[in-house]
Amino acid sequence: MLEKQSLDEFLSNIDRGKAVIVSLSPQSRAALAVHFGLSPVQVFRKLTTFFKSLGVKALFDTSCSRDLSLIESCNEFIARYKISQSTGDEKSKQSLPMIASACPGWICYAEKTLGSYILPYISSVKSPQQTIGAIIKNHICQNLCLRPDEVYHVTVMPCYDKKLEAARDDFVFQLESPGDTHGNTGLEITEVDSVLTTGEVLDLIQVNTNIFCM
Repeated sequence: MLEKQSLDEFLSNIDRGKAVIVSLSPQSRAALAVHFGLSPVQVFRKLTTFFKSLGVKALFDTSCSRDLSLIESCNEFIARYKISQSTGDEKSKQSLPMIASACPGWICYAEKTLGSYILPYISSVKSPQQTIGAIIKNHICQNLCLRPDEVYHVTVMPCYDKKLEAARDDFVFQLESPGDTHGNTGLEITEVDSVLTTGEVLDLIQVNTNIFCM
């Protein structure tokens, strides 16, 4: 699975005519801004021009999905708190404290090392990466008059563990075939098809310096 998350695969999907959409994390944007001595806004504008010159259809900032994840986390905490206060059931009180679920490295550690002891406390809210993935594959692609399977969604993240997160089965949904009345299993669609790290994007820029510096 991780072999598909590379610069070569990214460029290959552009060459194949896929509608490639890139989502950029604020951490990666900030790191590239420092590297090039530019403001985050300037870097975002340059990256938009750069990626579109390569054939990318659209570039999004994941700051919006970070806000959505935070709002949903607040809602989940309030719901858990109300349940813990409204019943005397000891089991319902075991859902607090609520632990964030945005870091895939932490989630992997918790699942493999701590198991059932800690998992009930972990928030069920998706990370900003997977939130933007769900938005793009379920909503934005419709606005672009594209099917989810026609979109190749790439995120730019500061951490390699985000590649593992994108490859999890938790973030795959079934796309029903149009006119299918037999209950056949449709296409499996991943919310995030590939993750590029900040360093990989920097490598791509350095190979195409003339485009980025325009």
